[in-house]
Amino acid sequence: MYTLKYAGPKVLISKTGVTLDWKKTDKYSYLPFAVTLLEALDHDYGEDGHTFTYESDHQPKDGESLLQTVRHYCPDIDETVPMWVAKKEAEIAHEIERANLAHSCSQLERDTYIRNIKLMSDYRLQRTINKSVYYAVLDALASMIIRHRIRFLKAPFSKTHYHVFHSIEGAMRRQKSPLRTSLSIYSEKEALTVLLEFAGG
Repeated sequence: MYTLKYAGPKVLISKTGVTLDWKKTDKYSYLPFAVTLLEALDHDYGEDGHTFTYESDHQPKDGESLLQTVRHYCPDIDETVPMWVAKKEAEIAHEIERANLAHSCSQLERDTYIRNIKLMSDYRLQRTINKSVYYAVLDALASMIIRHRIRFLKAPFSKTHYHVFHSIEGAMRRQKSPLRTSLSIYSEKEALTVLLEFAGG
């Protein structure tokens, strides 16, 4: 079985050590907002199509609570995650095999490289789990937006909100959605707002 929990930024592994790429954020950081958005969009809009405002007053969910909610909206998630994990495990095994064959390096360098790969294996697998769940949530969001004929989403500007909205655009492209998307940032009541609009369909 697997769990959802924060792992950390992307790791860069070499024969000399392990470094962290802080530009590559763990997708777990974006999951609480993405899941909250999924819950917010899941309601009866009626026939009048009025704007619906969702104010989250819930405490942040932990990994187990997030996963329970994701299972509700993504019923195949327990089949999807192991496939992502198996692919990453094969990638790690291939890296170890290549390191063993790197004869341009000394035996000590090869051993160090392999040890670093193995040391960070669980860390990388957790990042993969988080990423696979995040992508499943994005696909569910894209489907819900199309199904409910949602015309826009907006939120106070933050790195997290912007990233999730941008990721929704990507999910809709992958699904070959008939909707066109437009992502923008503007000032509203002296505060920055991020707006994702949908047109067409």
